[in-house]
Amino acid sequence: MVRVIEGDTAFGRFGETSDIAAVLAFLASDEGRWVTAQVIEASGGYKL
Repeated sequence: MVRVIEGDTAFGRFGETSDIAAVLAFLASDEGRWVTAQVIEASGGYKL
């Protein structure tokens, strides 16, 4: 089952805590200040 799910992602692997943390850090930083009212999918391209 793991291989099937990993095969459905653009990166070919499950996400790690650091992958999600990087997205959150960007959104919380000054660099993400113009991002408003968006749905941000941090899924590694699952089922693209």
